[in-house]
Amino acid sequence: MVLESVGPATFNQSMRSMEPGGRIAVCGATSGPKVEISMPYLFFKQIEIIGSTMFNHAEFLAVTELVGSGRVRVMVDSVVPFEDLPVALARLDAGEQLGKVVIGR
Repeated sequence: MVLESVGPATFNQSMRSMEPGGRIAVCGATSGPKVEISMPYLFFKQIEIIGSTMFNHAEFLAVTELVGSGRVRVMVDSVVPFEDLPVALARLDAGEQLGKVVIGR
């Protein structure tokens, strides 16, 4: 499953990353409201695209517990200290990350 919150800037990468039978839950469109979908990826991989209005507090807690228990895996590319934020943003801008870039203390 992919949680897609960006939109056109990352949607094709989300489609390509899917295993057969995977799902993309769309909960945002920060990079724009419209995407083009590669139809072969959709039907050959039997991907489901689900729209979502995000979640309520109870659902957020449930997902957090799934991630914390290891039952849902989160791809983390790197953990960067806050003082190196410009370096992390440059990595994101260049599209060099594979997974999330976490900003920490």
